[in-house]
Amino acid sequence: MATRRSQRILATQAASSSSPNQQMSKREEWKTLTVEERLNRLGDSCQSVRDRQYEADTYVLAPKFEAGDPVVVCYEGIYYNAMVGVVLKKAWDCPDLKKKVPLYRIRYPSTKKSKTEEVAEYDLMGVTKHTVLHELLYAHYWNKGKLQTGTTQKKDPANEIFELPAGVLQDMQKVWHEHIQRAEPGVRSFTEWIGME
Repeated sequence: MATRRSQRILATQAASSSSPNQQMSKREEWKTLTVEERLNRLGDSCQSVRDRQYEADTYVLAPKFEAGDPVVVCYEGIYYNAMVGVVLKKAWDCPDLKKKVPLYRIRYPSTKKSKTEEVAEYDLMGVTKHTVLHELLYAHYWNKGKLQTGTTQKKDPANEIFELPAGVLQDMQKVWHEHIQRAEPGVRSFTEWIGME
């Protein structure tokens, strides 16, 4: 089973002892990146954060999702709404982490098909449980960017492609904005930060 995690390059973690000059150069470099490069880096960062719990010495194999939980999963470059159908008794033996990771059978909401697939826990984003704000914003804007630039065709039913509802999106962006202002004063929005406006 190839996992989405194994397809991503893990982001390198900045040393906690970074000098202000090193931080400035990272900020300047960020400004030179394209929207896709920024989204790729953000995706790597999201995966790195998601992996930390599995890398810890204290990690215990225990599923964090239950049957019926809504989740978001990436499939062929687009993020989709999905639902945990079954928490599988078998675990995925991850060769990268050298640990077992919970495995789920997920299903996609569709009127035409009932597609299911097995997905490792670290490839899922929680929507109502274990939700991480920047992951959902990232998935929302990744899809917007891919669909707007035409690099991916919208061929699936609208209810399958992940998109945050307008009110939730606005609330999440407000919380994100409060956090980013500490590190990046003057940034007005998530879309400005990733270069989509």
